[in-house]
Amino acid sequence: MTRLKPDFNNRKTNLNNLGKSIKRLRRIEKRIRYLTDEIRRKDAREKIILGGLVVKAGLRNADKSFILGCLLHAAKLDINSKEYKDFQKIGQYAFTDTRGQNDKQFRS
Repeated sequence: MTRLKPDFNNRKTNLNNLGKSIKRLRRIEKRIRYLTDEIRRKDAREKIILGGLVVKAGLRNADKSFILGCLLHAAKLDINSKEYKDFQKIGQYAFTDTRGQNDKQFRS
């Protein structure tokens, strides 16, 4: 029976390929962490902006259930309805006033 000699060159190649694969995997994991963090940052920024709208509307101290009820009512509106268009005009008017003077007009 002939004894086979181990092929060390092949073993080295396999180890090199394994090392490259591990490096590639680490780069992919790093990219996934970056993208996950980016998604989390965008989500946080969006929430901050929405919170700013609540403050701009003068509802900082309003009951959270009331605010959610208003938003749920608004979400049900048909985009072509008169009520939707009226709310949109009020919002556009409030955005054009940078000093917040127009806000008081809608809270009385």
